[in-house]
Amino acid sequence: LLLPPMHPAFFSLEARADSIVGYRSYLDTVRKAEATYRALAAKAACDVVGSFDPTLLGFDRADFYDWIHIREAATGKIPFPKR
Repeated sequence: LLLPPMHPAFFSLEARADSIVGYRSYLDTVRKAEATYRALAAKAACDVVGSFDPTLLGFDRADFYDWIHIREAATGKIPFPKR
């Protein structure tokens, strides 16, 4: 199961979460979704690769060419399992 990182700008807003309508709720949902995906994958003996949190994978703004898509050169930061 691949969890692609979100743009770092999204997580950088956390310090101002209370001043952005809906941000805290959305961030909580993203974190709960990741935890749920990881729990389901564990029950199914499925690998989980990546994280929605870009800081956990060492991604920064330069690794994205827009607000959603990762530059091809940055895909090496995603710890795909060796087979």
